[in-house]
Amino acid sequence: MRYWSISVLVGLLFLFQVGSVALATDVVQWWDQYNRAGDHLYKEGKYLEVQQIWEKSLTEAKRLGPESHELATSFSNLAMVQSSLGHPEAALPLQLKATALMEKIMGPESDQTAATLVNLAECYRNLQDFKEAVPLYKRALAILKNTIGLNNHDAVLTMSNLALCYKKSGQWKESEIEYSNVLKRAEDVLTANDSLIGLICTNFGQLYNDEGKLPEAEIMLKRAIEIQQRSPEPDLFGMAVAMNDLAEVYGTENKTDEAKVLYKQALDLVKKNLGTASPNYMKMLAEFVAFLSSHGQAKEAKKVFEDYSH
Repeated sequence: MRYWSISVLVGLLFLFQVGSVALATDVVQWWDQYNRAGDHLYKEGKYLEVQQIWEKSLTEAKRLGPESHELATSFSNLAMVQSSLGHPEAALPLQLKATALMEKIMGPESDQTAATLVNLAECYRNLQDFKEAVPLYKRALAILKNTIGLNNHDAVLTMSNLALCYKKSGQWKESEIEYSNVLKRAEDVLTANDSLIGLICTNFGQLYNDEGKLPEAEIMLKRAIEIQQRSPEPDLFGMAVAMNDLAEVYGTENKTDEAKVLYKQALDLVKKNLGTASPNYMKMLAEFVAFLSSHGQAKEAKKVFEDYSH
């Protein structure tokens, strides 16, 4: 029988460890490349391409073992792209895996755990399950308060989404309180023309419109549009939404001409940035046509539909 010396065994063990580290390093590098490529395409709205690339990053992450930060991130990324593709049911199980894994790796009070809790809340919000979403937002905010604080972009966005959940579930009083708080914090923390402030103003304006507070809605929506127009990084779709909402307010106030101008501007903006095949574009077009028809302008409604539907 052949016996190995201690020095040989140690040497072999060292080579095995070096090889394992090198393999893990290569895997992380490939994972990072796929991840970055997906991020770039996601910003361009190419969600089907993003899905394919992030599935490759998930494959790489699985090679690192069942409990890695990369694996949790990949699950979360795929959940996000499924939501963007309009598949909230497919997003939820992926995000549940991501959240459970991140909490196990980083601990229940980590700011990274808070981020996955926010993403999980988003999944439930997209499913209109506000009862599940609200406590997740609250827990995430409690963690952020004790870690990185609430005076930052991510915390402000989370607070805004919590207010939106209250609004969507018909809790208008709670929503109005939350929007007032988050708008004040956003004004203190962010730059004056940050597009997130514009988004908050849009959602706040929608709430006022739902409550029948039309003057307040008009002021808030005008401010939202102005902020997006001045922002160095405007949310163009968000601007179109604010225009469309303000057009609805004008319609209720019988300001027909002003409403028509804004409906057209919103459609032009969405058409330029998302195209006519976008569900959001078709929804806005349908609202404009319905507005014209309800104001006795059936002939113009038909012409608008013909002009804007292709």
